[in-house]
Amino acid sequence: MKALLVIGENIFDISGLVQTIEATNKEGQTFRGNGVVIYRPNHIHGNAPIFLKWVGTTRLLGQEVTTYALADNWDMFDYLEYEMKADTSKALISCADQLLRKKGIIN
Repeated sequence: MKALLVIGENIFDISGLVQTIEATNKEGQTFRGNGVVIYRPNHIHGNAPIFLKWVGTTRLLGQEVTTYALADNWDMFDYLEYEMKADTSKALISCADQLLRKKGIIN
């Protein structure tokens, strides 16, 4: 099944990249959900796991496609407060990191 991530007017193919992301804060609160790892070349903190919001499933050109968007309730400050855990070997390599920086989602 195909998976797409929609960020504004941009659409990214994230087939095979959606995974369970875990975020834990200093008090021990843990959140889990669908997410993707964004590749950030030469960044001091490495790649950035982010949460995704499931939008829906539809047929596109005869294939079933699952569509995701950015999670509404997570921004750059939330991601900095929590320790994010994910399999960073599967990262989305594209210009998504620049778009997410402009939107204030990742630093």
